[in-house]
Amino acid sequence: VESLVVTSDNEAAEVVLRHVGLAEGEPGSFAGGAKAVEKVLDDAGIGVKGLVLTDGSGLSRKNRIAPSTLALVVARATTRLRTSSLVTDLPVGGFSGTLKNRFADAGAARGSVRAKTGTLTGVHAIAGLVTTRSGAPLAFAVMTDATKDINPFVTQAALDDLAVALADLP
Repeated sequence: VESLVVTSDNEAAEVVLRHVGLAEGEPGSFAGGAKAVEKVLDDAGIGVKGLVLTDGSGLSRKNRIAPSTLALVVARATTRLRTSSLVTDLPVGGFSGTLKNRFADAGAARGSVRAKTGTLTGVHAIAGLVTTRSGAPLAFAVMTDATKDINPFVTQAALDDLAVALADLP
């Protein structure tokens, strides 16, 4: 899973979703995986209202998840033995994966941001965990939509600026 998250391997994500289905006693299919994800989230007390999973990679424009729900998933993942390694597998700002060239000159945020990015034309997202100046972990998720007429690097920089601001919190 680490390789999938660090390199943003969409094909592997599709396979993992099917394995989640099998692990939760559902068929090893997209539908089984999606059902299993909803069940796991519901069992963890994370509301699934408005959640729409149409693929395992996040490439479908029909996927829907509220940023608050995604941040809660990250927060809960950090406290559960079964999923805590997923957080440590996330790319590190300024050091690895899809964040290697992001946050490199961001002061407090360099090395303090662990996150997964998502990008489609006109859609940008970043979600993960940031460590504040006092060392407190803070789960976050930020998404933009309908930005296809804006330079994607401007949107990406705005998302990064938000993560930097979180890292700079006391």
